[in-house]
Amino acid sequence: MAGSSASIQEEVCASFDKTAVTHSNLRCFLHNATPVVKAHKVPMIFYLPLSNNYYGKVADEVKCFYLGDLWNVFYKWSACGVGTSVCIAPCETIEQYFVPYLSAIELYTNKTNDPTSQSMVYDRRFYEYNQHLVKDQVDFHGHQVPSHMANIGGESKGELFFKYFEHDSPYERIPFIDKVHELYNNCPSIASLTSAELSPSSWMSVFWYPTSHVPMKNRKDLNTCFLTYHSLSTSQDNHLNRGNASNSNHVALAPFGLATYKLDAKVWASPNSGDQKHIACLYDAAQSWLKKHGIYHYDFNFFSASCSSTRT
Repeated sequence: MAGSSASIQEEVCASFDKTAVTHSNLRCFLHNATPVVKAHKVPMIFYLPLSNNYYGKVADEVKCFYLGDLWNVFYKWSACGVGTSVCIAPCETIEQYFVPYLSAIELYTNKTNDPTSQSMVYDRRFYEYNQHLVKDQVDFHGHQVPSHMANIGGESKGELFFKYFEHDSPYERIPFIDKVHELYNNCPSIASLTSAELSPSSWMSVFWYPTSHVPMKNRKDLNTCFLTYHSLSTSQDNHLNRGNASNSNHVALAPFGLATYKLDAKVWASPNSGDQKHIACLYDAAQSWLKKHGIYHYDFNFFSASCSSTRT
């Protein structure tokens, strides 16, 4: 089986020194762009191989999160943006805001779990929480919900349940939560699925577009865009909890990959900070993930063609 996204990041970024500087604009952004969701323990049924090609059922309780809780994290972020502290000069710091957009998502389910059998409580909760958002049917280009579970990619990926890739210009996109609500109207299970039901090949990418900053200044060097990659599965191991080990009641989905557009190295990769190397290894991790899984990601290719990622 292909390595998990967490192991890819650990391998390529093992030498990154987080103590290089007292403040890092890059690490501050990555920290604030990390969704933290409530952890749940849910009953799951696993099928273990027995003799003569038969499988036996084993009931167990696993720790995971609901996708509906993850989408609700983006509710406030989509409306107000995500603020991050940016040091623009010695003793001068501003709060820069980024608006998230859904760039891509692929959900692969484990063969032994049928998501259609799960409780729809989180479907209703997500709908009620976001019922004032756009609910009109739209053209779902790039969106796919197979009519039946087709085995895509063999055992290593699992069953392709849902995927969506955004191709519109950033200026024509709607905020993250509005897009998720559109997709939810067509496939409510994207809210009730748990991370334990998803195979390690499940992931999403978020496009972060810079907006305002406080206090307001005429700063033309604060137009860098980011593309982050997040794993959505806890079925293989507990690696998602490492980002928030001090609180076992929550799960942190720290980015395992990164790409940038119009990167200003003076702001986001200052000399001797270690950030430039960290950007490069996160970029390599994203590129390795896409290549290993045979994924064509429009935003990543656009960022790469624009020579936006700083690499050494």
